Amino acid sequence: MHIPLPLLRVAAVATRPFSAFAARVTAAAVEMNARPAAFDSAPERARYPEIAVTSLAAAVD
Repeated sequence: MHIPLPLLRVAAVATRPFSAFAARVTAAAVEMNARPAAFDSAPERARYPEIAVTSLAAAVD
């Protein structure tokens, strides 16, 4: 189910007086929708080359 971002923004504010928990969850949903979720691991891998990288396939096996 997809809730449009403007509606999430309104709900994050509107739920504050009734439920702090619901307001926090809705605000987290706004952040997850509004910000990019991409992550580049190359800088950290270069910083710590001694830590092995495990692929998803190897982790599942």
